[in-house]
Amino acid sequence: MIAGMMIVLLGAGFWSVSAVTDTYLGFVEAEIDNSGGADGINGSWSVEVSPDGRHVYVVGSIGDAVAVFARDTADQGKLTFLQAYFDGSGGVDGLNKATDVAISPDNMNVYVTGRDDDALAVFTRDTVSGMLTFEEQHRDGAGGVDGLDGAYAVTVSPDNKNVYVTGENDSAVTVFARSLISGTLTFMEVHKDGVGGVTGLGVTREIVVSPDGAFVYVVNGANTAGDGAVVTFSRDTTTGALTFVEAVMDDAFGTTPALSGASSVAISGDGRYLYVASRIDDAVTVFRRDPDTGRLFFVQQLEATIGGTASISSLNGATALDITPDDKTVIVGSDLTDTLHVFVRNPTTGLLFLVETHVDNMAGVDGLEYIKAVNVSPDGDNCVRGRFCR
Repeated sequence: MIAGMMIVLLGAGFWSVSAVTDTYLGFVEAEIDNSGGADGINGSWSVEVSPDGRHVYVVGSIGDAVAVFARDTADQGKLTFLQAYFDGSGGVDGLNKATDVAISPDNMNVYVTGRDDDALAVFTRDTVSGMLTFEEQHRDGAGGVDGLDGAYAVTVSPDNKNVYVTGENDSAVTVFARSLISGTLTFMEVHKDGVGGVTGLGVTREIVVSPDGAFVYVVNGANTAGDGAVVTFSRDTTTGALTFVEAVMDDAFGTTPALSGASSVAISGDGRYLYVASRIDDAVTVFRRDPDTGRLFFVQQLEATIGGTASISSLNGATALDITPDDKTVIVGSDLTDTLHVFVRNPTTGLLFLVETHVDNMAGVDGLEYIKAVNVSPDGDNCVRGRFCR
């Protein structure tokens, strides 16, 4: 059991919060778009808890918005809506079809991708109130910026020096240098599939930086068998520039790994293992990381079916995952079964073991329909899950 752990689950148009009691997770509440004052979370696609644990930020892809909630750490992590910022309102721009949100580790800035704007929006964050101030946007093809066509995912390096963005339609990863004073960005470089020896990017989706800041991993969410991938780049910890290392493709070892429709990626806090959820293959794949080279080695594959026989059938549509800060638990959401899975993790081997599932509209649980994202808060007390309307 994870004593005192709580989970916040986000749905398109509504949120649900769960807390640990005598099981790993227990439902607490739901937040609904345009209900109780909440706004801007229609088509909720991504969610992030601030590093200081005080606020939660949600992007609504239908509402073209980013919403801010206060998080009550003294009352089961319950949320209070504060403000929503909409594309084209109050000078805000770049949020059309918002798909991802990232917060800098220093708590100063919030970054949001707008897929239909081919843009990245930059906000300054008030660390006391959580409120945002729009600073700038970076658009594909403007001011020398490249690689943001279909801007999908964004992450900030652990040292706060760089911001990395995936461009789904460009099959690209774009690198920005980040001002440590203002958080504003300067375009540095772009890496595209098939250029300069880079392979495997295809339909670029989620991106993660290793805890030591030395490597960057991108998942290719191509739906065609054999085309999904995890792509590894080494990172210059001084400049943030990337160098291609390898691409591990779907079925690279015959029947493993299952990476078709790769949609979510996370690295254990000790940096030793990498986990991928693949929506088309209905699978969670575990890799061991070489800390010196960044290369990946297959360890385990959990699937909805194996050889036509049901294994963990509720993994059908595995689309989102995250790891608790204590490295003991991996939480996986499946959008086709509306199920949240809790796996305990062996810290030595990286292997996962299913211990619990929660299903939408069962045992009082609400807000798990069509899960899109899962995010565990830095203090381990909350996890956030997102959903996109069908």
